[in-house]
Amino acid sequence: MPLPISRHWRREMKPERLKEIRLGLGISAARMGRLFGYAGTEESAAVTIRKYESGMLPVPPALARLALMYHMHGVPEGWFDRWGKFDL
Repeated sequence: MPLPISRHWRREMKPERLKEIRLGLGISAARMGRLFGYAGTEESAAVTIRKYESGMLPVPPALARLALMYHMHGVPEGWFDRWGKFDL
């Protein structure tokens, strides 16, 4: 039987909260996009994150949970993207 999901995880993340988490991690919008798994150019990853942060797009629940995980536990060592190791 699956574990119940707390109400905390079901709420929408506000755009400013996503930006606050990113700035707290000390990473660029492009790097946050890569941590979320966005492929393509650095600029396209950054543009997508900036759209979430400005409220132009709602923050998807899965990305909100991932951002909160990074905020609470940091970015795990050894994360890789398709071009090599992240240099966080």
